[in-house]
Amino acid sequence: IHLGFGEATFPLHPLLRTALARAAKHTSYAPVLGLAALRQAIAEYLARTRALTCSPEHIVVAPGSKPLLYALLQVLEGDLLLPVPSWVSYAPQARLAGRRVIGVPTDPADHHRLTPQMLSAALHQARRDGADPRILLVSTPSNPTGSMFDRADAEATALWAREAGMTLISDEIYAELAHGWREHISPACFYPEGCIVTGGLSKAFSAGGWRLGFAALPASEAGTQVVKALRALASEIWSSATTPIQEAAIVAFTPN
Repeated sequence: IHLGFGEATFPLHPLLRTALARAAKHTSYAPVLGLAALRQAIAEYLARTRALTCSPEHIVVAPGSKPLLYALLQVLEGDLLLPVPSWVSYAPQARLAGRRVIGVPTDPADHHRLTPQMLSAALHQARRDGADPRILLVSTPSNPTGSMFDRADAEATALWAREAGMTLISDEIYAELAHGWREHISPACFYPEGCIVTGGLSKAFSAGGWRLGFAALPASEAGTQVVKALRALASEIWSSATTPIQEAAIVAFTPN
């Protein structure tokens, strides 16, 4: 079992295989932000599984969550606060977007737990160095450490981000891989007006090669503006996620 790439190796679920075959003839371009039925299904999925109140109008679908993360770093303002260690693409994406990356050191003896004290120290040092951090990107469960926020950590991180005026991006691509020992808690539960949640099909649904990701934006005027910016950027880069894949993804995010 190769642990270096984070790719699920389980078989594709038969229901998804059937759904993709059924949708194969749908070759027209989909809307830039995603099929309406899929955006609705994702909003209901997040409400059902993570207790997040999401509007379908604030769900953005893309060919993978990775380009969505890069697009967010293009359209949001400010430099990036990033826990160390983190997934290998976060920092390069921020630098490609012209943002400074401010590492937030974590302690391996404490399971790389992220604390408000660590965040505040990194923020104050970054400002002294002339940076302008306005984005905090976290991942729970984490790649590469495997650690998870418990409820207290999720709440503390979210409330710190609110107090500091940060946009909090919570990469929850591994959310369904909480194997029972600890419940997955999204920081967006405690900071809904300022937290963006990303996810997709690649891990829990074993469909990384399908390249289907989503971002859930806050149901606020600020969230609406980010959706508009993402739509403008996406229309010039990827146009839309693959239509048959989106059709099949509706089945993945629908209760069964």
